Amino acid sequence: MNRFLFCLLALLTVSCGPTLKETDYDPAGATETQDRPISYEVKRTFRMDKGRVSFSNEYSGARLSAVEQTGPDAYTLTILPENEPINKSAWYGFQVWGTSPRQLKLTLSYPGYKHRYVPKLSTDGSQWSPVAASDLVLDTTTFSLTFPVSITEKPLWVSAQERFPSDSVYAWEERIGREHEGVKLCLGYSHLGKPINLTNFGNLGSSNWIVVMGRQHPPEVTGYLATQAFMETVLGESELAKSFREKFRIVMIPMLNPDGIDLGHWRQSGGGVDLNRDWANFHQPETRAVRDYLINTVAEGISVDVAIDFHSTDSDMYYVFTDDMQTHRQGFTSLWLNRIRAIIPGYEPDTEATDMASPSAKYFFFNELRTEFITYEVGDETPREEVTQRAEAAAIAMMELMQ
Repeated sequence: MNRFLFCLLALLTVSCGPTLKETDYDPAGATETQDRPISYEVKRTFRMDKGRVSFSNEYSGARLSAVEQTGPDAYTLTILPENEPINKSAWYGFQVWGTSPRQLKLTLSYPGYKHRYVPKLSTDGSQWSPVAASDLVLDTTTFSLTFPVSITEKPLWVSAQERFPSDSVYAWEERIGREHEGVKLCLGYSHLGKPINLTNFGNLGSSNWIVVMGRQHPPEVTGYLATQAFMETVLGESELAKSFREKFRIVMIPMLNPDGIDLGHWRQSGGGVDLNRDWANFHQPETRAVRDYLINTVAEGISVDVAIDFHSTDSDMYYVFTDDMQTHRQGFTSLWLNRIRAIIPGYEPDTEATDMASPSAKYFFFNELRTEFITYEVGDETPREEVTQRAEAAAIAMMELMQ
C-alpha cells in the first residue's frame, strides 16, 4: 500500500471513527498511549531475621518491592505497580527460603489496590499448586492477603499465577513451529527490543486467514494456557484438523508484550501503557508491527476471517460481535458458541456484546479488516483442566463451522 495513503487512512480512522472511550474498569487515561515512565524494580535479595530468611525478586517476571518483618516468622511483602493510574491486576512473584525448615506467615500488601490472584507455589518453577482456600485470610479493610508457607533451604517460588516468562513462550513457539511445519516471521521489536513473532501454519497459499493472538497483558496466564490448548488442537492429527489446515492459513501471534511479562508488570508494556488500548493510535511498536503486517497483507487480497484474542479476567467470558455487524464471517460467533455448548454438555458460555468505542484490538480488526473478532477471556482461577477442555472445544467448534 502507498505509504501516504496508508498514513491518510490511519488518520481518517482515528478522526472520523467513533469517539474513543475507556471501559468502566479502565483507569483514567488508559486510551492515552504515548510512552509513560515506568518504575523498574531493583533486583535484589532481601535477607531478614539476621539472614535466617531470604526473599528474592532476581528473576524474569518477579515482582516484590519491599519486605518488612512484623513478628516472629511473620513478614509483610509490599507489591507496587510499574506506574499509575493502572488497572487493578496486582501481580506478584518472588522466591523465599531459609537456613532451616520453618513455617512463615506472609502478608501481601498492595497500597491503594486490592488483592486479585490466589498464590501459587512451586519448588521447581514448573509444577504449581494454589494455596488452599482455607489458608487464605483477606483483610476486607486493607485488601491485603495473609497465608502460611513452609520453607526449607531450597527456594520456594510464590507467584500470582504460573510462571511463563518470554523465553518459555519463545521456546513453545519454536517447538510447535518445528513439529508442525510452521513458518516464523519477526514482525518487529518491543519497546525494549524483544522480538514480536508471528508463526504461520496450514495452507500458506490460502487467502483466508485465522488469527490467534494473546499476552497483551502480563498477568493473564490462563489466557496463555488456553492459547496453547487451542493451537495444539488446531495443529493436531485429527481428520478435522488436517482438513481445516488444508483450507486455511492459521496465523499465531502468542506474545505481544514480552517486556511487561519479563518485568513483572501488572498491566503495562515496556512503554508504560496498556497495549490493548493502542489499537487506534498505534503509538507503541508492538501494536504497530501487527497493524502494518496485516494491513499490507489485506491490501494483497487476503481476508482475515476470524481472530481470537486470548485474555484472562475474574471468570470465563467471551466478548463478541453482534450478528448484525458486517464481517467476513457475519453471524459466526453465535453459531460457534452454540457448538461449544453442544460439545461440553452443561457448559454455558458467559457472553457480552463488545464495546466498539474502546480502542482495543477488536476496534482495529473490525474497522480496518472486517474480521469476526472474539475476545476470549479465561477465569483467573478456572481449574486448569477446564481451561484446556474449553479451549479444545472452541478450536473444534471453529474448525467444524468453517469447513
